[in-house]
Amino acid sequence: MDKITAKHYIEYTKDGITDKFHEGDKVICRTADKEYTGTITCVGEFKENEEAEPVTVICLDTSKSVWSHSSEIIKFDDIEFMCKDFLADTDINSDISDEEAKKNTYIHMFTGMGYDKSKVEKTWNSLEKLMKQFDIPFEKAMGCMIYALKYDCGIEIPLKNICGIDVGLIEKSIPVYQKEMIKCLGMALAGGLVYLLADSLSREW
Repeated sequence: MDKITAKHYIEYTKDGITDKFHEGDKVICRTADKEYTGTITCVGEFKENEEAEPVTVICLDTSKSVWSHSSEIIKFDDIEFMCKDFLADTDINSDISDEEAKKNTYIHMFTGMGYDKSKVEKTWNSLEKLMKQFDIPFEKAMGCMIYALKYDCGIEIPLKNICGIDVGLIEKSIPVYQKEMIKCLGMALAGGLVYLLADSLSREW
């Protein structure tokens, strides 16, 4: 097995957003099969054998503690989504039970990072409804929020890429579901009317 030839960084583009990833960056990385969270230890080119063409890879330290070491080598072409784990060193307290207190705490945290307060509040209000609707874990929701703020994009982009929730697709599907419901409801009502008519006729006879 050949060694990895180091490069300086890789660029990754998704939904019009391009980011550079260097050694030492803490990232969330997803392939078709699995999601990884860890620190990039190396970016480079890898050859499985002498005859194989080199492929770009990232090496991730996915260790959860100092007592348990784990790592992954991921082909760049296999990556479906990757972003920096902005909240890796942030203490996220999802145990705050009072919704207003939680909102104020995190709006203060995001404005403290330098983001515009009105944009933070608008993004929070949009995300709060979706968190309840789709039962999104609080930590992932906060990751989506900071992604939307950092890259100045709609919350639907990180929701799709980080949580796998395609809000646009769901919204397009709603009219179809409504039509089907109306059709089913109409058939049920028609069936009920036929039953009532038959029942009344049987009583007359």
